[in-house]
Amino acid sequence: MNIQLEPNPAQKEIGARIGYATHLMATHPAYCGFQFASVPIWIRIPIIHRQIEFFFDADGIPQGFATWALVNPHTEAKMLEDPDYILHPSEWKEGDIVWIMDFCVKRPYMQACARMLRDHTLKHVAEVKFARRDPQGNLLRKGVLRRKGLPVDVA
Repeated sequence: MNIQLEPNPAQKEIGARIGYATHLMATHPAYCGFQFASVPIWIRIPIIHRQIEFFFDADGIPQGFATWALVNPHTEAKMLEDPDYILHPSEWKEGDIVWIMDFCVKRPYMQACARMLRDHTLKHVAEVKFARRDPQGNLLRKGVLRRKGLPVDVA
């Protein structure tokens, strides 16, 4: 058995990103109660699928992150019906309906990070959906953000 002190480059990147996310979650009032056992599904899967964006301040310190899933209509319905529904790893990238799954950002940076997500990361996406729930899982608000000038498929 061969053991080394450094991971391969891909694992090093995944580990760094998990570290950024867990640090941000641990210091955010709405996320500090997040179950550590959920990290493989809620953080690692979007990292592997490249469906996570980190936002850094001028000093390179992480101030937030956003994750999104690409779901199909069936999965979208399950997400809306069941507040405890957890996406299967395959459901994170199975369709073309874009859902913001997490937007964990320190308050002073929220608007700047939302603009960066809209204008950079998801600039080619015509429609993005999101939902806000209270700590008990009750739906507070459901929304759709549409980008002007890009076609939106309406079923």
